[in-house]
Amino acid sequence: MRYLKVLLTAVLVLGLIFAVSSCTKSVQAPEQKDSGSDELVKEFYSSEFLSEEIALKLLKDEIDSKEGVLVFGKDEISNEPSANNNVVLVVSEQSKIFDPDLKKGTAYYYVSALKNSKELTRKFVRVAIDYTPDGWKVNVIDVENYKIPEEEIAIEKNLEASPLANGYPDPFYRLITPGVSGNDVRFLQERLNEFLIEKGYNVQLTVDGIYGPKTQSAVLNYCQYYGLNYDGNFGYNKMVKLLSVTDGKLDVIPSMSIEKIEYITSPLVVGETEVLRVTIARNSYTNLNYEFYIVAESSAHGQLASALVNMSAGEQRRSFNLVVKFNKAGDFKTTIKLFTKNLESITARTGTYPDTVKSSSTPSFTPRVSIDSIDYTTKPLVVDEAENLKVVISESGGTNISRSLKIVVSSSAHGQLGETTVTWNAGEVTKSVNFPVKFRKAGEFSTKVSVYTQSGSLVAERMGLSKDTVYASNPSRGPSIPSWARFYIYVDLWKDRSREGKLYLYDRSGNLRYTTRALGMSALGRPWYQNSGDTPTGGYEGTLAAPAYPAESFGIGNVVELWGISGNAYRAYYEFGRAGIWIHGGRGIYTGYSGAYLYPTHGCVRIPDDAQVAMFGKGYSNLGIMGQIGVYMGSKGYVVVDEK
Repeated sequence: MRYLKVLLTAVLVLGLIFAVSSCTKSVQAPEQKDSGSDELVKEFYSSEFLSEEIALKLLKDEIDSKEGVLVFGKDEISNEPSANNNVVLVVSEQSKIFDPDLKKGTAYYYVSALKNSKELTRKFVRVAIDYTPDGWKVNVIDVENYKIPEEEIAIEKNLEASPLANGYPDPFYRLITPGVSGNDVRFLQERLNEFLIEKGYNVQLTVDGIYGPKTQSAVLNYCQYYGLNYDGNFGYNKMVKLLSVTDGKLDVIPSMSIEKIEYITSPLVVGETEVLRVTIARNSYTNLNYEFYIVAESSAHGQLASALVNMSAGEQRRSFNLVVKFNKAGDFKTTIKLFTKNLESITARTGTYPDTVKSSSTPSFTPRVSIDSIDYTTKPLVVDEAENLKVVISESGGTNISRSLKIVVSSSAHGQLGETTVTWNAGEVTKSVNFPVKFRKAGEFSTKVSVYTQSGSLVAERMGLSKDTVYASNPSRGPSIPSWARFYIYVDLWKDRSREGKLYLYDRSGNLRYTTRALGMSALGRPWYQNSGDTPTGGYEGTLAAPAYPAESFGIGNVVELWGISGNAYRAYYEFGRAGIWIHGGRGIYTGYSGAYLYPTHGCVRIPDDAQVAMFGKGYSNLGIMGQIGVYMGSKGYVVVDEK
């Protein structure tokens, strides 16, 4: 709506003598616009085409100058209370239609005169608008007297005090008729929706600002309910009445039912988090978004939980999960109550059967446990490196419930290696459990697995089928190799030299190329620092050399001659005068040797003959793996002898 704010005296009013048919308005345009452009369309719908002069001319003959000074726009009244005796001229735009191809449009207006909040007269005006190179051309083509319905005439309230005056959409004085649109229609539809909800019609209008058949039907319901005259239109008095009956936000109370109450966590245990699921059906007002409170109560525990929840428009049924905790054990019944946001009761229901809260979640069962396997999945085992022990355990005593047992693993040489609690779900029998372990020292040991109940009772125990070995360093990886060495040999022996150890051959890049058995035991039973004693530990410089004779003592292949350079190997050579330590094959003085066992030497490292030939070759023309990794007769390598 547009308010015209020009204060004119009665003399000026009577002085206007131009004819309505000749009234035109020209709006100059800086440039010609394209006929189909969005810019032209936007300008048409945003422009005001009924001038102040035309509006005044349309009504001047019907307004006696004695009625008061004619002013434009109600703001003159609100700003100057003393002007309440003036006649107010108001122009209200109703609708517009524009054809961008023809550059022609039509606009419809109401022009009204009011005094002391009373409408004296109203005219319906139709104007034609053409777009020309010189701008918009406006011509009034039709003026009709509008008969004001009786109910619209008796308006006793001051405009400023009207409930529609401030904060509500204008035009407040317009009679809303079929087919019109605007913010006032949108406002009407919102208020009608509140009325329909409150009175239980269970229908809602689309708030689109168009006074169409559905909105008219809602107006008919409203008029019939309050005994008002219905003529298809909606005017000021009806709006005032509608506001009085829809004042404030309505707190709708739909018909609702609690269909199901169930705990989806089981068993219920004191102090643990449980979930209560409530299924609710809405039997009315299903086309609305609706917020309400759910309150859960226990006959033994008091209020358990409450939540403000929502059901969306169109949603007739929904399940809600409430998180609860119980503070004591025992049987109880659950009650669900529904409330509006204003805490008015909607409905309530108590569960049919009692539920039980237990003091502990541990079910009662008799364990039947078997330890199926014990296996280290990381090998070789090395001191201070991360290793993994895999244990497979079966429990068949409580397959219909969830149950837990404590698993402890220990070593005969290292004590307890680890423990954990394992849970079998209902239906599960066999579980694989991985234990990360680290060993503090090298040596041979046995692994034991023990299974206990949660209360500490031993229910199963088993030792590994064979002993395992922890190495001081990783023989499969090897240490850093000196730059001068063309090969690297790691000999891993036992402190009990009567037991066979292992020998590992690496190329100069540290890649493992061969593994075999090895023995570093003195045939005379002497310690490492005596001649012909056990093979001394430490670092050696090794040289690939031709076969030694007799073959019975040194084997049939090439040998590696050793000179101590660190550790006991160095001391044995420089402090105790030991020399002639080799790596070789053979059987020594022992007859009938089948190769199943390695026999002692006079301080050397003995290996099987086949391994000797495979690694070191046989003579100058056959260097075995040594030749493959770039080692020649006389080449030097790094040899380490270790024990555990």
